[in-house]
Amino acid sequence: MKTKYIFCALSSLAFMIFSCSGSTSKNTVIYNTTSVVKEMEAPFEEATNQGTVKKIYEIKSGYMKIASNMGLTREIWFDDYGNKQYEETYLALGGFKQGAVIVIMDGYKYEYAIGSETGNKTAYVISAGHDYGKLTAAEIEKYGIKELGKETVAGKQCTVFSIEKPMQTKIWIWKGISMKSASSMGSNSITLEVTEIREEKVDQAKFIIPAGIDFREK
Repeated sequence: MKTKYIFCALSSLAFMIFSCSGSTSKNTVIYNTTSVVKEMEAPFEEATNQGTVKKIYEIKSGYMKIASNMGLTREIWFDDYGNKQYEETYLALGGFKQGAVIVIMDGYKYEYAIGSETGNKTAYVISAGHDYGKLTAAEIEKYGIKELGKETVAGKQCTVFSIEKPMQTKIWIWKGISMKSASSMGSNSITLEVTEIREEKVDQAKFIIPAGIDFREK
């Protein structure tokens, strides 16, 4: 099974959050870290080159709000079991949002900073959701993965896993969704936790690519 690079992602995220200079705008920092934050959700996703997967999540459509100990907030609306997504990652300062937006639609990922007139467009390789039952014995031993039991996050009963290498990480999984993740890097720690989640229909207008933004394909 192909593993996602959660460990590199965690290190990169920590560096950008804790080490960004005062001359760098918050929008730029958040824009550059939005994709990294998403990588933290799934350390062991099974990738596919088919372009589509029937179910990324086990829920057809809904909304979730995620808080972090770094002050970032993520809001995600999704449909078609996660094949369509609209996400905002931001800091709320003085009643305004400073952050970034990601739209996943028709096999592409569109990213742009809030208020920007330019953004990036990249091919999106859709991955299946979490399935720790498919990990090989070698992977389990290599990363020191253990199933710890059941715990409740935001009213959902999750299966909890720990990862020992290369950094200590715990992940709470419910229906293919990372409801919580906690990692330690030296004296720093990163925690992401779903504070609100709803199974509901989502207005398809959420997934319309905004006009007026020049997306540069990469």
